Amino acid sequence: MRCEQFLDRYDRLDAGETPGYPLRRHLAACASCEAKVRRREAALAAYRAGSSDADAAKGNLLDERIMAAVRLTPRPRRAVLVRDWILSGFVIAASMVIIPLGSEFDRAKETFGFRLALPLSLVLGLALTAYMAVFIGSHMDSLLPLLRRMNGHAGGPHSGR
Repeated sequence: MRCEQFLDRYDRLDAGETPGYPLRRHLAACASCEAKVRRREAALAAYRAGSSDADAAKGNLLDERIMAAVRLTPRPRRAVLVRDWILSGFVIAASMVIIPLGSEFDRAKETFGFRLALPLSLVLGLALTAYMAVFIGSHMDSLLPLLRRMNGHAGGPHSGR
């Protein structure tokens, strides 16, 4: 078991719950994790001992500071790798090429004739447009500095030259 995995599982234990055998085994074998657990337990004991009636009357300043810090932290954003975007774009582009070559498309063409070409082109075009809009919208924060640099160095109309 890796130390990060141990600490994550140890932190998930409820108050008073005894760790299972894999956690106890890692704790006995890893001096670094043992020291971290001892420090955490000591800090928790000091916090519990320090939260007397006087602290409760003051509104538990530590809790307030922690909650204020939590409110100030930015929301985590799910990072989507560029590789995933390229892969999904490739799938859309490949489908635009492969669909007209498939046997199901030939059967649909026999049934509907060339009236199928316009709706199919519209649907595939809309799918590609929606994909590009979502891609650009989700990457605006990284695209804007690039566009500003390109405008500044290219001598375009907005570069101020």
